[in-house]
Amino acid sequence: MLCTLDSDTKEERVYNFMRADDAGKRALRADVIDAFHAAGQLCAYNAVLFDIPFMQKQLQIPPEVVEEWLRKLCDPFHAIKTSFAYTCKLDKMLALNLSLIHI
Repeated sequence: MLCTLDSDTKEERVYNFMRADDAGKRALRADVIDAFHAAGQLCAYNAVLFDIPFMQKQLQIPPEVVEEWLRKLCDPFHAIKTSFAYTCKLDKMLALNLSLIHI
């Protein structure tokens, strides 16, 4: 399942490709590609190592499309892992961020 939020329009979308038949997957694939193509920026946690490769395999998304997504992706998990050789869970990072806001 893939859930998206357009930060400009606040539109939320849910793509449930695990339950889709072949025709449903083709339509869903087209919708995801169109939505991600139209986005100015993509943000996701651990998308580089998990979400995007999983979606690419499940929806048979061409490598050149994935490369376009990766060029406009903000992935804090990947940035932390490659910069500091360290990882943390999303809930811990959010909790730390909230504690800094209240200082």
